[in-house]
Amino acid sequence: MMNNIILNGINSNTIQGLIIQELPPISKPAIRTEIEEIDGRDGDVITKLGYAAYDKQLSIGLYGNYDINQVISFFNTSGTVTFSNEPDKYYNYQILNEIDFERLVRFRTAIVTMHVQPFKYSATETPQELSGTVITGEGSNINLVNTTDSGLFTDLQKKGDTFQQTYSGKNLAIVSTGNNILISNQLAAGTYTFSLTLTNNVGFSLRANSSSGTTILAKQFYSTGRQSVTFTLNEATSIFLNGFSLTTGKTYIESVSNYQIETGSTATDYEPYVGGTPSPNPSYPQEIETVTGNNNVMICGKNLLPNNASSTTKNGVTFTINEDKSISISGTASDYADFYLFGYWSSSTPVVTLSSGTYTLSCKDELQNKGSLYIGYSGSVFKSTDSTNTFTTTNNTNISFAFIRIFNGQSVNIRLYPQLEKGSTETDYEIYQSKTYPISLGNIELCMINGTYDYIYKNNGTWYLHKEIGKIVLDGSNDESWGYSSSNNLFVTDVIRNIAKHNNQMYCSHFSIVPISTSYSNMPNGTIRQDNNSPRLIFKYTNYTNVNDFKNWLSTHNILIYYLLETPTDTEITNSTLLSQLNALGNATTYLGTTNISTSGDGLSPIMYVETVAVDDPVLRITNSGNTIAKPIMTLYGTGTINLSLNGEQIFVIDLSSENYITIDIANMEAYYNGILKNRLVTGNYENFVLNQGENEITFTGTLYSLTISNYSRWI
Repeated sequence: MMNNIILNGINSNTIQGLIIQELPPISKPAIRTEIEEIDGRDGDVITKLGYAAYDKQLSIGLYGNYDINQVISFFNTSGTVTFSNEPDKYYNYQILNEIDFERLVRFRTAIVTMHVQPFKYSATETPQELSGTVITGEGSNINLVNTTDSGLFTDLQKKGDTFQQTYSGKNLAIVSTGNNILISNQLAAGTYTFSLTLTNNVGFSLRANSSSGTTILAKQFYSTGRQSVTFTLNEATSIFLNGFSLTTGKTYIESVSNYQIETGSTATDYEPYVGGTPSPNPSYPQEIETVTGNNNVMICGKNLLPNNASSTTKNGVTFTINEDKSISISGTASDYADFYLFGYWSSSTPVVTLSSGTYTLSCKDELQNKGSLYIGYSGSVFKSTDSTNTFTTTNNTNISFAFIRIFNGQSVNIRLYPQLEKGSTETDYEIYQSKTYPISLGNIELCMINGTYDYIYKNNGTWYLHKEIGKIVLDGSNDESWGYSSSNNLFVTDVIRNIAKHNNQMYCSHFSIVPISTSYSNMPNGTIRQDNNSPRLIFKYTNYTNVNDFKNWLSTHNILIYYLLETPTDTEITNSTLLSQLNALGNATTYLGTTNISTSGDGLSPIMYVETVAVDDPVLRITNSGNTIAKPIMTLYGTGTINLSLNGEQIFVIDLSSENYITIDIANMEAYYNGILKNRLVTGNYENFVLNQGENEITFTGTLYSLTISNYSRWI
């Protein structure tokens, strides 16, 4: 079989015209020693200092149509070498002696001397890895399962959100005060549906042109709630509503609300009157909400049901709060005995906010049909009994109270474990655990447009604000450059030219947004779009025909616009109060089994992105199949402080609070991150981290989500 060598992964057989004529013999490196002779003692004292590096020589030759430059390049290297007489091992080498390439060309043979380190390693073993399961979640209500106890978050971002109420303008009902109500000015001929909400039975008439005009329709409703009726106009008519009967002593105006007239014969959901055109519009602007001001991030365990109550006696029944927050209940109820864990029946302030899904409300021990556990959420009350304890919510369902009721006349001697958890299966009780992290954003706004977010994040120990969305207020100031096109009643400004993306993704407080594809002549009054060729803003507002009048209107009707930036920005956060709050949140930990995260705030709730890691078995078992101790190379990904042990003895304390990974080279006693020495992050004795022949166990404490180890078998 032809001899060959592999230098840094390149086989000599691929080098044109190169022959490996003779390989070096397999040999053992010499032991470096120190010999000391002591007077009066026979012989000498030999101290072993380790194995010495040594030289390996191979004979090479040329044949056929060789390429001497390719041969020179092949040997002008250092790194790892594998010899074909030891195909499963590699050495670390350097070529220090000069190679006589002139002799090689003339006589077609030469000697190559490789200076190799004393140890060789497996060329076939693959790196061994201990990795965890990455668990992620995103939203204002997050449920993470299979989390570890006191696990840190390896990634945590606080994202923005933006909301603006919009209306179609379908409601044509202009409502004035009194029992005779102007419903609409000059409805065109056609079919319409009139709908309203009733709290009492009423009758009314629709009249043409005045409250005493010709009756178009007379109607008596004997049902409450949302009611509707259809009518037809043969010509353009103003519509008035006249109430003519009530079945209670209340006035007509107290019994009727949410009037709506819309085209067609089908009643749809109510929306307020906004001028009969889509809103926002100049006369009916709509607020743009963002994440700003004061907000909170709450992290809790599996049990979502707080217990803020104190022991007490109610109507003959004694309720005692135990150390584990279970409730011992004894006595005979002389009336309904209600014991509130938090809130009260009339409470509207949310204490717990649930995302959409199925939830289980339980007590662990049954109430023996002598009572129930109640929660109040979003205007409803759910009662958990011995047979029914599961309910389903929509997104952002607020729970404002929870209480236990013992029914009148019932005698009890029970112990309850109140628990609310996500899912349809009751599991073992867990005490309610939570921690709230307040975040004061000040004047920072975190926004979102069509899935593009502003967010706060941490990188290498520093917190940053990442902005994707810009904001501008148009107030008619001299800083705004306006133009006017009389042919289409268009006002044009360049205020966001070159700083906005050309994609028409915006929020505007006073104008409805139409697509870029909408022609100027087809833009409805009260709308805005970007220009075809640049992010100029184009407004259609027929109330004004010159720039000065429009700017005067802007001075009292400031237009607020949010838009996507052409180039996002990252700014370091320096506010000391906010930094302190963010650092506290950054050090938050998970709970064993299940971790729930919810947000709330003065405005919109922030959207959180979180990432944590669960390692089922924190033991990496490594077999050194060599014939001597091994000094491996390890790469660790994690966060915070990692305590690393070998075979039951702690060797290293590793600080990953500022870097998310580190590589430790035991043989060279170096630690580095991105090629930069970081020995200061590793405390411990490198000499003690050696892998014995056979099986070794590497264990850790802390948040480590990946450990990769190579060079774990070594031979002499």
